[in-house]
Amino acid sequence: MSTLASLPREVLKWLLSLDLSYTVRHIKRDFSNGFLFAEILSRYYPADIQMHSFENVTSIERKKANWVVLEKLFRRRGIPIDQQQIEAVINAEGDAASEVLQAIYSFINSDAYRESLANPIPQQQISAGRDSPARQQSYRRQQSFPRQPSYGQLQQQPLARSKSNGRAAEAAAAAITGYCYGSDGQLYPMFA
Repeated sequence: MSTLASLPREVLKWLLSLDLSYTVRHIKRDFSNGFLFAEILSRYYPADIQMHSFENVTSIERKKANWVVLEKLFRRRGIPIDQQQIEAVINAEGDAASEVLQAIYSFINSDAYRESLANPIPQQQISAGRDSPARQQSYRRQQSFPRQPSYGQLQQQPLARSKSNGRAAEAAAAAITGYCYGSDGQLYPMFA
């Protein structure tokens, strides 16, 4: 089941009615990164899925990052998709993508979907996924960049004095009230 024609007719009609941003041609490949699943679920859970958090990419690392976010939604809303199915979709194994698509369709057309809208599982109960390898790597990446002062934030700089003209350099340094980053990323002094 890797083509659209192999999907059940009702699932195919539903999928085409969603008018997704990318045309689905090959189910295993197009759904493996989770982007289209996120777009589908954003129609039903707009408060839980922000599409700017997802990337339509082919790298395994970014696919897993997309699926970490989706997996949290599955747990929070009680959508019956497990980790083995997700791994199979990421690796484009067999009919896994079409099975997950059919499971989501069945869930959305069931009473469980209406109940999930009314009673989401509290955030405290969703702990798995929080310490996933993709999440930890993202956190490490954030920590590797030095924290830069925001626009207008003052920085204390020692006064520069030259032997020949100590007072002029001191007066010039005293006129600088802070530093800010320009649109080009360079650090510029702010004067009083």
